[in-house]
Amino acid sequence: MRRKRRGRGTWVEVSVAVVLAGGCAAACGADPGHDPPGKGGGGAGGADTGGGGGAGADATGGGGAGVDATGGGGAGVDATGGGGAGTGGAGVGTLAAPRSCGSGELAMEALCGDERISCCDSRFVPGGTVRQRTVSSFLLDTYEVTVGRFRAFVEAGQGTRASAPEVDAGQHPKIPGSGWSADWNGWFKEDTAALKAALRCGSESGVESAQATWTDAVGPNEDLPMNCITWPEAFAFCVWDGGRLPTTAELIYAAVGGDEEREYPWGQGLDPSYASYDCLGDGSPARECALSDILPVGSKPAGAGRWGHQDLSGGLAEFTRDWSGELPVPCVDCAILERPSTGAYLITHGGNYQQSEVFQRAAWTGVYRSPGRESGFGVRCARTPPPAE
Repeated sequence: MRRKRRGRGTWVEVSVAVVLAGGCAAACGADPGHDPPGKGGGGAGGADTGGGGGAGADATGGGGAGVDATGGGGAGVDATGGGGAGTGGAGVGTLAAPRSCGSGELAMEALCGDERISCCDSRFVPGGTVRQRTVSSFLLDTYEVTVGRFRAFVEAGQGTRASAPEVDAGQHPKIPGSGWSADWNGWFKEDTAALKAALRCGSESGVESAQATWTDAVGPNEDLPMNCITWPEAFAFCVWDGGRLPTTAELIYAAVGGDEEREYPWGQGLDPSYASYDCLGDGSPARECALSDILPVGSKPAGAGRWGHQDLSGGLAEFTRDWSGELPVPCVDCAILERPSTGAYLITHGGNYQQSEVFQRAAWTGVYRSPGRESGFGVRCARTPPPAE
């Protein structure tokens, strides 16, 4: 991993048109495409057999994701309403740099992926509707959160009971009640030392510690995706970093390419050139899992999604804002905010490096029980596009 000196971090200006306004009540409804806890399934908008899922860009859609000359994530607006690569666009709004790339030691900013751009790069996803499920335009981090980015969070004293987010922090701007709840504070470790020990994964579970990506000191894992974190820690990281957890509908939407409804984020067909899955990342036989099967973020550029996001399948399964349940149809900017009576189960999106081909389809979702730690789970943050100035 290389580092590039950049002041406090550069964040490009973004010019966007929020395609769809309004929101729906945060509630659960009927979604025949989502299986019950324990079975995975299609989540909001698609069964586990592929296709479907999420919302697509409508005809008025707007910006494709672009990258400016300094490597920050730009939103360039194309003329066709979807997915084209922009060059940064004529920005009229400004988004603050994420903390995990913007201060202290990280002034020597980490570069990720084949493009060698900021690990904090974020790309614009134009909103729309498909199968009666709608999401508004949003920004989504290009990469899963790396060990290096999470290290900045930990070293800042975050992720403990004393540094819990404020109530309602990290709320989706169109989903009231989707922010942080004080009820979750007790899921944090008491201090930074206890958190660091827990991030080794096996210190609590007795298994998988050899596949934990965290190291107490800076080392060769800094551009690996951060695993063995809990859902509350992922939520708190995104809040601290200036973002929020994406909803299930948002992640599926980005992964299926909106109205293109791709089988996989890159399109059709799957082999190890597109994603790290089935423990094939290091070239060893299938199901022979090791830390070496967890590859640096962005290692599979051929597997990029429609708007340039990396590792939407393979790598790590990603936390969402949704508790386990079913989304209503029709749905506009919805999330499942009611905790299920059966336990603290939440929805995750995407197959991980351990799972076989069937789990890698773009609309795949799974189930996680908070506040567990497993080597197959990580996070990427969503962000709200800045208003025009």
